[in-house]
Amino acid sequence: MPLGTPLLAGPAALVASMLFVQRASSIGDRGAFAAAIVAVAAALRPAMLFSGAILRVLRDSGVELPAGVAGLPSAIAVQLIVDAVRALASQG
Repeated sequence: MPLGTPLLAGPAALVASMLFVQRASSIGDRGAFAAAIVAVAAALRPAMLFSGAILRVLRDSGVELPAGVAGLPSAIAVQLIVDAVRALASQG
């Protein structure tokens, strides 16, 4: 299973984006957030285009470590969801 999609558009990325947008209090904050998203997309494009060459340089051992750490954003997203559910439950 490719890890790129869950890491880029998975629960952690979506929850973080929602929280940043919710906390943005001015047009400048929202503009900075939009610029950050564009900058990340611009940085990821060459990495994805040249992923085959990067994989050949890193080899299998260089890929195993990041793959092992890849579950961390999912764990953070689950914790954020649990915190949000608790906050909603305490309000009602």
